[in-house]
Amino acid sequence: MLTTRFPTGSQHQGNKNKSFGESSECAEGYDLGKVTVNVWVDNKLITQVKAEDLKTTNVINATELSTKGFNITTPENSNLAVDPPVTHLEATHGWYIFLEPLPVGEPTIRYVNDVRETTLRAGNTINADITYSLNDK
Repeated sequence: MLTTRFPTGSQHQGNKNKSFGESSECAEGYDLGKVTVNVWVDNKLITQVKAEDLKTTNVINATELSTKGFNITTPENSNLAVDPPVTHLEATHGWYIFLEPLPVGEPTIRYVNDVRETTLRAGNTINADITYSLNDK
């Protein structure tokens, strides 16, 4: 399960024909700021990430990953604003969690992500509060 991930590639304005190094740097740039992530399963906190300007300060049950470059193809009728469909270089940086198998029943997973600006990152606050209600038979 993804906690927070920031990709970059030519689908982002101004990133066409970027090298892997440039794309990777852009992906990490999206993690600038004060990042807080919490994940609960059935109201029990299972994951917490706190980082500021690419310095992870607290991680509980999460793994920070950066990828090597890879190609990705945006298909026709994608929700991304690209026209026509295109294959481009992608890189990603973020924190991921790997859940144990969930118990049979109707577990609830709640994910809260909050990114605030700092002196290194000006701009909009990015946040999400998402709840998944599953039916696991």
